[in-house]
Amino acid sequence: MEAVSEVIGGAAHDFNNLLTVVIANLELLDGRLRDQPTLRRYIERAMEGAERGAVLTRHLLAFARRQPLRPARLDIAARIAGFADLLRSTLGPAVTLAVQSEPGLWPVVADPSQLDAALLNIALNARDAMPDGGELTIAARNLVRAEAAGDMAAGEYVAIVVTDSGVGMTETVRRAAFDPFFTTKSPGHGHGLGLSQVYGFVSQSAGHVTLASAPGAGTTVTLYLRRAPPD
Repeated sequence: MEAVSEVIGGAAHDFNNLLTVVIANLELLDGRLRDQPTLRRYIERAMEGAERGAVLTRHLLAFARRQPLRPARLDIAARIAGFADLLRSTLGPAVTLAVQSEPGLWPVVADPSQLDAALLNIALNARDAMPDGGELTIAARNLVRAEAAGDMAAGEYVAIVVTDSGVGMTETVRRAAFDPFFTTKSPGHGHGLGLSQVYGFVSQSAGHVTLASAPGAGTTVTLYLRRAPPD
């Protein structure tokens, strides 16, 4: 994963710079052709394609841990509660969403918009894994890791646990779930960058992420975010 992230990060950074030039010139050209609607339609289509490319590069930069972050001190309980209404409208009536936060949650330092994007990506994957509806739970609790475990350093964390009642994953799929461009969806229904964005954001925030799943047993994604230092 480290080697892949280095290669992808360098390529995405260079491509993002090229897209910046393309978009800037399209915007200048659009301003000069306001009286030519036919030509402006071509520019609008080109701009849409360039912006989709920019979104993809942002996901790749997130996976490679090279995206610019704007960390802030966050109250996770309030953040999740405030985001729940948007998730409910996005997931639809067939999915029941429950939010549970342990009393006295520690604050964390993380980019709020990237945390929202990570939760949304996980929730959308969960929705797709529950085609006939189901339950999605987001729970948050404090966690003290006395010793390092694998890639997870010792320390104090807030664990955000997202569990669905979906079809689950085989072990082969589970192992590849965070890989960029890996997807089990049909062509045109996913670019395979949702969970890689989650992985990159959490890693860049000095946290950790795990995924547990089995066929017929649903999926649980856990984000471990570092406790914020005292004010």
